[in-house]
Amino acid sequence: MVDVEFRIIASRREGLLIGLGQLIIANGFHLLRHRLGTAADGVVLSMTVRGPENGLLQLEEHVGTHAMVLSFEAWPAETGPAATGVAVGPTPA
Repeated sequence: MVDVEFRIIASRREGLLIGLGQLIIANGFHLLRHRLGTAADGVVLSMTVRGPENGLLQLEEHVGTHAMVLSFEAWPAETGPAATGVAVGPTPA
Protein backbone atom coordinates (compact mmCIF):
# COMPACT_ATOMS: atom_id res chain seq x y z
CA MET A 1 0.00 0.00 0.00
CA VAL A 2 1.07 3.54 -0.74
CA ASP A 3 -0.15 6.90 0.59
CA VAL A 4 -0.15 9.73 -1.95
CA GLU A 5 -1.04 13.40 -1.66
CA PHE A 6 -2.73 15.12 -4.61
CA ARG A 7 -3.13 18.84 -5.26
CA ILE A 8 -5.80 19.51 -7.84
CA ILE A 9 -6.95 22.78 -9.32
CA ALA A 10 -10.38 22.49 -10.87
CA SER A 11 -12.73 24.64 -12.87
CA ARG A 12 -15.63 24.40 -10.42
CA ARG A 13 -16.49 23.10 -6.96
CA GLU A 14 -19.88 21.45 -7.61
CA GLY A 15 -19.49 17.69 -7.98
CA LEU A 16 -15.69 17.76 -7.76
CA LEU A 17 -15.23 15.74 -4.58
CA ILE A 18 -17.93 13.22 -5.51
CA GLY A 19 -16.60 12.76 -9.04
CA LEU A 20 -12.99 12.33 -7.99
CA GLY A 21 -14.00 10.23 -4.99
CA GLN A 22 -15.79 7.79 -7.28
CA LEU A 23 -12.73 7.70 -9.51
CA ILE A 24 -10.45 6.99 -6.54
CA ILE A 25 -12.67 4.14 -5.34
CA ALA A 26 -12.97 2.69 -8.86
CA ASN A 27 -9.17 2.49 -8.99
CA GLY A 28 -8.96 0.57 -5.69
CA PHE A 29 -7.88 3.50 -3.51
CA HIS A 30 -9.39 5.07 -0.37
CA LEU A 31 -9.68 8.75 0.47
CA LEU A 32 -7.96 9.40 3.80
CA ARG A 33 -8.51 13.18 4.03
CA HIS A 34 -9.23 16.19 1.89
CA ARG A 35 -9.26 19.96 2.00
CA LEU A 36 -11.22 22.16 -0.39
CA GLY A 37 -10.68 25.88 -0.95
CA THR A 38 -10.66 28.57 -3.59
CA ALA A 39 -7.82 30.43 -5.25
CA ALA A 40 -7.43 32.93 -8.05
CA ASP A 41 -6.87 30.14 -10.58
CA GLY A 42 -9.86 27.99 -9.52
CA VAL A 43 -10.92 25.56 -6.84
CA VAL A 44 -8.06 23.88 -4.94
CA LEU A 45 -8.61 20.33 -3.71
CA SER A 46 -5.90 18.65 -1.63
CA MET A 47 -6.41 14.93 -1.09
CA THR A 48 -4.49 12.12 0.58
CA VAL A 49 -5.32 8.67 -0.76
CA ARG A 50 -4.15 5.14 0.04
CA GLY A 51 -4.09 2.14 -2.25
CA PRO A 52 -2.05 -0.42 -4.16
CA GLU A 53 1.24 0.90 -5.49
CA ASN A 54 0.79 -0.95 -8.78
CA GLY A 55 -2.40 1.04 -9.49
CA LEU A 56 -0.95 4.49 -8.78
CA LEU A 57 0.05 5.44 -12.33
CA GLN A 58 -3.39 4.55 -13.64
CA LEU A 59 -5.08 6.57 -10.88
CA GLU A 60 -2.83 9.57 -11.55
CA GLU A 61 -3.67 9.40 -15.26
CA HIS A 62 -7.41 9.21 -14.57
CA VAL A 63 -7.33 12.12 -12.11
CA GLY A 64 -5.10 14.24 -14.33
CA THR A 65 -7.36 13.79 -17.36
CA HIS A 66 -10.68 14.25 -15.52
CA ALA A 67 -12.89 16.83 -17.26
CA MET A 68 -13.01 19.16 -14.22
CA VAL A 69 -9.27 19.08 -13.48
CA LEU A 70 -7.19 22.00 -14.76
CA SER A 71 -3.95 21.16 -12.92
CA PHE A 72 -2.74 18.12 -11.00
CA GLU A 73 0.31 17.36 -8.84
CA ALA A 74 1.16 14.30 -6.73
CA TRP A 75 3.67 13.55 -3.95
CA PRO A 76 4.35 10.67 -1.58
CA ALA A 77 2.23 11.55 1.47
CA GLU A 78 5.19 11.42 3.87
CA THR A 79 7.10 14.07 1.89
CA GLY A 80 4.24 16.14 0.47
CA PRO A 81 3.22 19.65 1.51
CA ALA A 82 0.80 18.46 4.20
CA ALA A 83 3.54 16.42 5.90
CA THR A 84 6.04 19.28 5.79
CA GLY A 85 3.57 21.95 6.86
CA VAL A 86 3.70 23.84 3.54
CA ALA A 87 0.39 25.41 2.53
CA VAL A 88 -0.99 23.95 -0.71
CA GLY A 89 -4.33 25.71 -0.66
CA PRO A 90 -5.21 29.36 -0.90
CA THR A 91 -3.39 31.73 1.39
CA PRO A 92 -5.62 33.38 3.99
CA ALA A 93 -6.36 37.06 3.46
